[in-house]
Amino acid sequence: MAELKKLLLITTDGRCLIGHLQGYDNNSNIILSQSFERVFSSDQGVQTVDLGLYLIKGDNLVCASEIDTTIDDQNEWSNVKADPIQSCY
Repeated sequence: MAELKKLLLITTDGRCLIGHLQGYDNNSNIILSQSFERVFSSDQGVQTVDLGLYLIKGDNLVCASEIDTTIDDQNEWSNVKADPIQSCY
């Protein structure tokens, strides 16, 4: 079986979700497996919250991008400090 694409999704409420693309439809609904959320903070490093199999409705999606895993895996996310993304509604 072909390797599943790893995606980064940004939602309208400012969440940063990462997971393997399992499926999508004409309404931009996306199904991710092995997904997790990266929670950004200006005080602490990035924290991750495991989500597992996750469905994101297309209405809640701002952008989606494929992740280059060789670059992403080199980052020390626990040392990254950044303001959370603001909600867009």
